Amino acid sequence: MAEQSYNYRLLDDATKSILAQLTLEAKAAEGVGSMAEAKDIALSASTYRDHLKACAEASRIAERAKIRYYSTKSYADHCRTAEASHRAAMGSAP
Repeated sequence: MAEQSYNYRLLDDATKSILAQLTLEAKAAEGVGSMAEAKDIALSASTYRDHLKACAEASRIAERAKIRYYSTKSYADHCRTAEASHRAAMGSAP
């Protein structure tokens, strides 16, 4: 679970840097007049879209790992409670 969460956070933390880099590249390469227009170009870049897709996939994988972890933990708690109840019932039997 930790590795999946780390991978997602790593990608997510890079999002603003990638957008800033693409904005500056668009500003220089396209000869765009305003930063807002350069940002619009950067937001529509395939590199940025691919990064967002990778972030979404990493998030999905991290969430599934978290769900799997908590499901397993809940199952272990259930088994421990059932075993304790069984032992208590056996101890109180005449």
